Amino acid sequence: MMENTEGRSTIEKIDGALQITIPAKRHPVVLIFIMAWFGGWAFGEFTALNMLIDFFNKKTAGVSMFVVFWLIAWTVAGFFVLKYILWMICGREIIKV
Repeated sequence: MMENTEGRSTIEKIDGALQITIPAKRHPVVLIFIMAWFGGWAFGEFTALNMLIDFFNKKTAGVSMFVVFWLIAWTVAGFFVLKYILWMICGREIIKV
């Protein structure tokens, strides 16, 4: 294994192929902001879920289709944000030549 002392990457020769591993760039301020935003996102998600659960338990009046659509879109967006957070914390690119 050869280490590049000038950068963040690691260069290895594995089974006759050259492998370069580059860790994801970390931006601490962006990461803190997105994690705080994700906390607010989770609050909105659980609030909408509680509305839906209360509707199915017959505790509240009808739930509009907007709430259902919003909950689906909010959940999908949350998965992308969670993926981005995990990428920033432990992601890496691997290039094999």
